[in-house]
Amino acid sequence: MHDVLKLILDASLVAKLILIILVFLSLVSWALIFDKFRILRRVQRESRQFLQLLQSEKTWEALYERARVFRYSPQAGVFKAAYQEGYHRNNRPEKGEAVFNPVAPAAVLTRPPKPLMVEALHDAAGREMAELEQSLVILATTASASPFLGLFGTVWGVMSAFMSIGTRGSAELSVVGPGIAEALITTVAGLAAAIPALIAYNYFVDRLRRIDGELSRFTGDLVRVIMQEKPR
Repeated sequence: MHDVLKLILDASLVAKLILIILVFLSLVSWALIFDKFRILRRVQRESRQFLQLLQSEKTWEALYERARVFRYSPQAGVFKAAYQEGYHRNNRPEKGEAVFNPVAPAAVLTRPPKPLMVEALHDAAGREMAELEQSLVILATTASASPFLGLFGTVWGVMSAFMSIGTRGSAELSVVGPGIAEALITTVAGLAAAIPALIAYNYFVDRLRRIDGELSRFTGDLVRVIMQEKPR
C-alpha cells in the first residue's frame, strides 16, 4: 500500500488529474448507488402499502387523504393526479362516492370521463418514471467514460516510458518502470470506477423497467375504469 501511494504521489501531473477525476466519479457513483437502493426499497414498500389501501378504502376523498403520505409510490402519484385533475379541480366528489377498485371496476367514478383527466394520468406516470430515472445518466457516464480515462492514462504512461528510454538511452526496468507502473495504476482506477457503475446501472434499469410495467398496468386499469363509467 505504501508503494502504491508513493507511486501515485510520484506520478505525472496528467496521471494525477486523471486519478482525481476517476476517484471523484467513483465516489459520486457509490453515493448514487446507495441512494437509489434506498429509494427503490421505499418505492416497493410504499407501492405495496398503497395497493393494499386501494382495496380497503371506500371513497376517493378518503383514499386521497391517506395517499398523500406516499411520496415514493408512483401508483399513488398517478392516483393523486387523477383525483386532482378530475375531481379536486372540477368535480370534487361527494362524501360516500365509491373509489377506484381494480377488482370491482363498476363501483367507481360516477361522473363522466374528461380527456384532460386521462391525459393527466399519462403525464403523471411519465413524471413519476422520469423522477425515478434521475441520476442514472451519471452511472452510465461513469461506466462508459472511466475505462477511456484509464486508457488515456495508460497511453500517457507508456509514452512517458518511451520518452525516458529516448532521454536516457537505456531500456532498463529502472528507466521504464515508473512510466509503466503509472500506466497500470490509471488502468486499474478506471476499471474500479467503471465496473460497479455498470453493474449498478444494469440492475437499476431492470428494476425500473419492472416498475414501469406495473405502473403502466395500473394507469391502464384506471383509465379503463374512467372511460367505462356512465354519467349519473
